[in-house]
Amino acid sequence: MPLADGRHYWRVTVTNPAGQQSATALNTVFVDTVAPTAHIHKLSRLPGRGVRIVVRYFDRPPAGEPAFDASGVKTVVIHWGDGKVLRIRVGSHLGIHHYRHAGRYKITVVLTDRAGNRTRLVRYVRIGRRAH
Repeated sequence: MPLADGRHYWRVTVTNPAGQQSATALNTVFVDTVAPTAHIHKLSRLPGRGVRIVVRYFDRPPAGEPAFDASGVKTVVIHWGDGKVLRIRVGSHLGIHHYRHAGRYKITVVLTDRAGNRTRLVRYVRIGRRAH
């Protein structure tokens, strides 16, 4: 039977044929099977080839479970599609990037919770040439 999400405690107790026992210290395992949820709240182009992205994200527990059964968001990373990467401080939601060249770019936002579950969002943006 799989363990439910949340914190679980365990220890190992061994008994020899004479009935003597020995036990390990109490250990903890945290189970989190639900990936964080996210959406791109706003993606806008700024003058001069800049792009602003606002990401909203949460790490929710399984339906009907208490909030502490989720492990929490660990990282939020934006891959801008031109080789540049921005790691956003957890709790922040805004990323700004300036592209050096015109073109179509694939922006990928990757969220990872403390249990290793991942969510990936992808959007495309077209950056035009600057008028001289």
